[in-house]
Amino acid sequence: MSTTTENVTTEETEVIADTTEKTEAIAEVPEEKEVRKCSSCGNDLKDDDSFCSKCGAKEQNATPNFCQNCGYKLTKENMFCPKCGLKAGSAAPVAKKKKFPKVLIPVICVLLVVAIVLGVIIIRGKQVEKITLSETSICLEPGGQATLTCMVEPSDAKDKTITWESTDYGVATVTDGVITAHGEGYCTITATSSNKKIASCDVKVEITIESLLKEGNYEEAYTRSSDEDKVSVLDENLIACICAEAYPQLKNPESFTLRDAWIDKSKRKIVLHIGGTNSYGGTISSYWYYTFDDEYKLYTTVSDFDKEELYTWDDVDEMLEKVLKNAAKEEIKKIVYNDALKLDKDSIKNINYLFENDKLGEVIMLTENRGGANT
Repeated sequence: MSTTTENVTTEETEVIADTTEKTEAIAEVPEEKEVRKCSSCGNDLKDDDSFCSKCGAKEQNATPNFCQNCGYKLTKENMFCPKCGLKAGSAAPVAKKKKFPKVLIPVICVLLVVAIVLGVIIIRGKQVEKITLSETSICLEPGGQATLTCMVEPSDAKDKTITWESTDYGVATVTDGVITAHGEGYCTITATSSNKKIASCDVKVEITIESLLKEGNYEEAYTRSSDEDKVSVLDENLIACICAEAYPQLKNPESFTLRDAWIDKSKRKIVLHIGGTNSYGGTISSYWYYTFDDEYKLYTTVSDFDKEELYTWDDVDEMLEKVLKNAAKEEIKKIVYNDALKLDKDSIKNINYLFENDKLGEVIMLTENRGGANT
């Protein structure tokens, strides 16, 4: 018994001793300190580090750490965000920029050009597309005028400004479409819009045959006339020269009016129907009958075509005069009643115009009419 007891006691003593050693060993193990981590990159920090030695981020123990991606509050134990999985201290992922489709570049360029053009159109308004003049050719005499009208298309164009020009200001000038002729010649009048649309009109300036005749310039009129018209010029010149000798013989020369004239070239005879006033102011008219003998001379004048009675006379001379007068009246009637021998109405007007403007006496007989060549 005693032996057994001693063995038990010895075992208990060893167990207690072993337990004691383990307790002391545990007591001797130092307590592990919590290691500080950088909130940005996770680098180990020392207790006195205010900034991370790796990324330079400032550290504040009292400031909680947040996920840089989703903003979730992290604890020191969180190495990764429990919400989005981003590593603690890592920067939020940068979104990749989407590349611009190259195929859209030409489309955008076209749209941009269209936008610019539309903008210009809106600012400037409708432009002139075409201009047209009321005349494309005009004939004028020196001193004459004509007006050109310029039509603009479209009619609602914003700027309808027209600039007028002449290629020869010595021939004709133009102001706001009004042409004024100056000297004989040719020129072109042009109208130009603000956007360079052009229309033109050819202008010919010359003294017409009619104007030359009115001025009594029969020589120039004859030179410029066609062969067909030369005959008319010669006839008018001949009658004008005879009238220049006739009107001074009237009782009141200032009352002279040429009413009609006839030329019988085959028989070299001329009849003038001349009007005027008598001594009492009354209007009278008579037919002046001319015959040719080296030149045209007045044969007689009659107021009517009634025959003179022959049953009474004072002497033979009076009777002979009545016979000749009756014969003359018959001849005058034949001429007057033949419309083919009648002078043109325009020629009558020209001769009266010359008389009214004191130019009838200045008329010179053309060489072709002298000596009866025209007859």
